[in-house]
Amino acid sequence: MTHDEKLHQDLGEIMKLLKATQEKLVVCQTQLNDFQKSMCDRVEQLSVRLTDMTGMMHDGFERLEGAIKDISAERMENGGRNDKGKKFDFGKEEEDHDDSENCYQSIDDLLKVHILKVSKYIHM
Repeated sequence: MTHDEKLHQDLGEIMKLLKATQEKLVVCQTQLNDFQKSMCDRVEQLSVRLTDMTGMMHDGFERLEGAIKDISAERMENGGRNDKGKKFDFGKEEEDHDDSENCYQSIDDLLKVHILKVSKYIHM
């Protein structure tokens, strides 16, 4: 076999390897495109779910804020008294107090603060 024939044979083998590599690259590119599409679909699904959850949270906070306003309005209608007729006075300690009654106002205030913080975060 002459040098030119050997070179021609080697080039033929290189061409076969290049063609096989090209076919594998086409398969890899197809798989990569499929993977990219599935990831885009998944991100879209997650985005929709996140938007839905944010909306539900916002609605929940609005309902909670409405309930707090209703409770506050009811308390004002009762002249600042709870359903047992006790006056809400949180400036001093009472001897016969129930902890749940005493923290009623402070829980309302705490919830309002957290609702405002979360609402601001949601609207960012």
